[in-house]
Amino acid sequence: MMTQRDEQLHGFSLTRTLPAEPREVFSYFTDAEKFARWFVVPGYLTPASRLSLDPRPGGQIEGVMVSAADESEIPFELRYGTIDPPTTVGFVFPNPADNVTMTLVELSERRTNLTYRNEGSPPEARAEAVAGVVIMLDAIESSLSESR
Repeated sequence: MMTQRDEQLHGFSLTRTLPAEPREVFSYFTDAEKFARWFVVPGYLTPASRLSLDPRPGGQIEGVMVSAADESEIPFELRYGTIDPPTTVGFVFPNPADNVTMTLVELSERRTNLTYRNEGSPPEARAEAVAGVVIMLDAIESSLSESR
């Protein structure tokens, strides 16, 4: 576990309250259709048909982000880290080397506290990384709200 000093040097964490039970939130990390709704960057979509998920510790995630403007593609791959349904899911990114752990805690019926913890993000890249994660968490929250 990172100390506050470690986090300042090598990572960050964000917390979000989501309108769903942990089981439903967890499925956004293991189901290709739901994964495609949040694993995006501005101007690009991640088609579920171009995703391959193997949701087990060490399992591979492969996909392609496609530009909405010109259909250019950004291939990506990462691995699952820790998986403990429905409370914990981890991702291991190869380049730059980041480890992400998301912890899901049930607050009340149909509400979950998600804590996103990044280990490995260097200080000079942190603002961009945080902004990207906020976009992704917004997308999860929006998708969950729309499904109500």
